[in-house]
Amino acid sequence: MLSIVKDCENYIKAHEGSDAFDEIFKLIFAKLFDERRNLKNDSSSAQFRVGALEAAETARTRITTLFKQAKVRWEGVFNPGEEILLGDHSLAYCVSALQRTYLLKSDVDVLGAAFEIMVNPAMKGDKGQYFTPRHVVNLCVLRGSA
Repeated sequence: MLSIVKDCENYIKAHEGSDAFDEIFKLIFAKLFDERRNLKNDSSSAQFRVGALEAAETARTRITTLFKQAKVRWEGVFNPGEEILLGDHSLAYCVSALQRTYLLKSDVDVLGAAFEIMVNPAMKGDKGQYFTPRHVVNLCVLRGSA
């Protein structure tokens, strides 16, 4: 998981002008929603995916819908008007990397370590302390009460 997140972060930094941390968090947020809603058993189909021959625009529509539904389900994590800012190709790249993992069955510490790696060095203190972005805190609080 750590290498996937780092790979996505590097891709976004190389190809986009948006904040890599925020955009990856939005995708993880949408993926968690998809896993909770759509992956009830082994025969369930995930919506958080990009097919090998699928147009990037088609995947964008599906992922954007998941993100909007997640914002409604876990109100308060993101502002109502927030959108996924990645271009179609960057979105497809990151989704294809993340779709191979099952976050709800992952060790929670793995997700925490991934977020810690991505936190901007300016946000870290001189003793390894860092500020946890508000939307991460909000998701953790809401996820724990759901």
